[in-house]
Amino acid sequence: MAVAAGGAVVGLETSVIGQGLPYPRNLECVERMETAIRHAGAIPG
Repeated sequence: MAVAAGGAVVGLETSVIGQGLPYPRNLECVERMETAIRHAGAIPG
């Protein structure tokens, strides 16, 4: 939907987060990245 509307979409590479960081640090990392992306006006994808 965001792409069709001309919005910015940011793709995240998640193997390091999913396999390289222990829980709950991996979840915290994803939440912080998504917050920063949304704050910049884009959609995490």
